[in-house]
Amino acid sequence: MPKPRSAGLWDRLKRELVRAEAEHHRIQEEMNRILLDTPCGVPLADGLYRKMKAGADARAAYEDYQRAMERFRAFVDDGIVPDDLNDR
Repeated sequence: MPKPRSAGLWDRLKRELVRAEAEHHRIQEEMNRILLDTPCGVPLADGLYRKMKAGADARAAYEDYQRAMERFRAFVDDGIVPDDLNDR
């Protein structure tokens, strides 16, 4: 039976992973919508800015998702507690 602290850490890391995954998918869908909805006739600066911002947001959300996945995997597979949760 897992120790209560371990179970609590697993739950927390799993919630972080699920939240990061959902945010990544939400932002990816938003970026796809922007790419599809931005007509070719939109002035270059406006359309380009929207696409660049959507891409940057999608990249950041993906990096957060990867970080959450790595933290969860390291804890589950190797028992490594992330530094920011080590004192709790």
